[in-house]
Amino acid sequence: MLKRKYNGSTVSVKAINKHGQKGTKLISEAVNWILDHKKKIDGEVYVCFDDDSQKQDELLSSLKLAREHQIQIIYSKVCFEVWLLLHFQPATSLMPWLEKQWLFDSLSKELAVDHYEKLKATDLTAHYEDRIITADTNCQLLTKDQDLSSKVILDQVPYTNLNLAITKIFEIDSF
Repeated sequence: MLKRKYNGSTVSVKAINKHGQKGTKLISEAVNWILDHKKKIDGEVYVCFDDDSQKQDELLSSLKLAREHQIQIIYSKVCFEVWLLLHFQPATSLMPWLEKQWLFDSLSKELAVDHYEKLKATDLTAHYEDRIITADTNCQLLTKDQDLSSKVILDQVPYTNLNLAITKIFEIDSF
């Protein structure tokens, strides 16, 4: 959807996490992929993952390893659904944004579906496409456009930098 919307014909997406790795194992897999495809890479490499109950020291090590290899990280605390729910509503301290089940239930309600978690693998982009500006606005309110850092990981607050990554990847100033 984003490639189509922002004329991303030169943007390539590769799913390289063949074994369900997390943290530093996922970054290491990306490093190996980069080494194998050096001649074909024209631009930055991003690895997208969420907290998914990983330990803080593993997340911090992942961040360090990615920086050592000039890999950009797209990260969500607690899970990717934080970004998706921001398409519909802002994050507030009154809501349990760090609870995965609450996020799934809230998305089920917003999308008018039963059991969002059972539909995760299906194409639901039509529900989000016209709401990208809302998602960006809500994300800015949540993160204040703070780059991913060890402080973000240690603070344990809802977070996603997907909006920042999208603007860099597609070289756009705004949504």
